[in-house]
Amino acid sequence: MIASFFAELPGYIARCGSVVYFPLLSVVLGLLCVGLAWWVSCRLARHLPSSLACLRSQPAGLALGLVCLVWSAHHACVMLEGGLARFHAYVWMLVPIIAVLSWFFLDFLFARAAGGFFILCANALIYCAFVHDIPCRPWYSAVCLALGVLGLFAVGAPWRIRALLQAAAKRPTWAKAGAALLVVFAATLMVLPMLARQ
Repeated sequence: MIASFFAELPGYIARCGSVVYFPLLSVVLGLLCVGLAWWVSCRLARHLPSSLACLRSQPAGLALGLVCLVWSAHHACVMLEGGLARFHAYVWMLVPIIAVLSWFFLDFLFARAAGGFFILCANALIYCAFVHDIPCRPWYSAVCLALGVLGLFAVGAPWRIRALLQAAAKRPTWAKAGAALLVVFAATLMVLPMLARQ
């Protein structure tokens, strides 16, 4: 029953109307960029040890990781069509199994989960930007692509994110430049979807 609930949830959200889903997801990602910009510019240098420890947080990583796993399982089931639809139940059974294995065997769990979330958001938002014909689509897509690449580094090489944070903490100019770039990304993500032409 729980598996079927999670299986139906993404489809229900999609049926509620991508007109709401697209700007909402984009604004959420934009707010995350604002939060990261504030943290990098105002708090990182003074709270570097706790920031680095956050990258390894297992409870936060598991919570966000479950969201990513459910989202990924939904996409996997969409691809398994026709005769392959019989594997849907196995895909959903893998969600809790992978979550448990991640808890015990993955280091930098929160960094990897956050990276996965950025990748999934970038994929969905680039698609929605073309569906809804927003202005400045090349720039919007480039912003999403940049965040997706950052997510790829967080998933595959989270120690590089740690090294980047350490470098930004030692060099205030880097921190301010990174924060300014994140604010530009946030403005793009929060404004352009509201101007959709479809």
